[in-house]
Amino acid sequence: MYWNQPNTILKYDQLTVKHIRKDHFSMDDHFHSRYEITYLIDGERHFFIKDTTYTLQKGDLVFIAPADIHRSFDANPSGYEKIELYFDPKWIHKTGVIASDFDVVYPFDQENRMLRLASREQEYVESLLFKMMYEMKQQPAGYNHEITMLLTQLLMFSTRQCHLLTHQQPRTLPVSDNITRMIRYINENYTEKLCLEHLAAMFHFNPSYLSYRFKEVTGISFIEYVNSVRVKEAQKLLTKSSSPVTDIALQCGFTNLTHFGRVFKYITGITPSAYRRKHSIDSPRL
Repeated sequence: MYWNQPNTILKYDQLTVKHIRKDHFSMDDHFHSRYEITYLIDGERHFFIKDTTYTLQKGDLVFIAPADIHRSFDANPSGYEKIELYFDPKWIHKTGVIASDFDVVYPFDQENRMLRLASREQEYVESLLFKMMYEMKQQPAGYNHEITMLLTQLLMFSTRQCHLLTHQQPRTLPVSDNITRMIRYINENYTEKLCLEHLAAMFHFNPSYLSYRFKEVTGISFIEYVNSVRVKEAQKLLTKSSSPVTDIALQCGFTNLTHFGRVFKYITGITPSAYRRKHSIDSPRL
């Protein structure tokens, strides 16, 4: 084994690798600007991604695209161990390690975002990941080239597996069609007034039961999910448009600017104006 030191964060250029081992954990719903691959070394976890909740077990890979609202939460009270990778595909192509016409993000564009691997495939993926962490930590001669090669091998392997296993059914939580339709309705109608009672009537649920079932399926509350969808869209507009913050708040379903600012900062850690200054396409690149 090249590297096996849990609860470690390693960084190289546009790549971040986290090796995590915990007894139990439920992370906040979030989204980010880079692509994420999570490999579950041990244990069992629920992953809510976009509008589907997957149940991962030892040896599973999951792929999360930028801006996908996602959350992981306990499938059982026992512990788990996982490795997370965050990267920018443009950086990989710039290294020249991989052909420009190879679609490195193919696994992230599939309807099924999870791969279930056989034992030999698990061993192969773990060897790539642990060697990658060793190279990032020890930095032997040529480590920069080796790191990009290892990440490329992982992406190529994942893409091939997606092509080979198109028939594979993802292991998901049993969810009623109405819950799935409601999540998609929120994703498509976040600009409208959305309240639990109205959607409960629309999708034939008792409001109290809907509140309980929604959190059971997604790992977050109804209002937390609605706010996350709206903030995600606000981030896009703040980055790509010059519209006033007040207008953006209204376009994203917020009726009160103060409330928008409070929710935005709670989710992202900074104010809408600060986010715009930091991420605007017109901002100078240092």
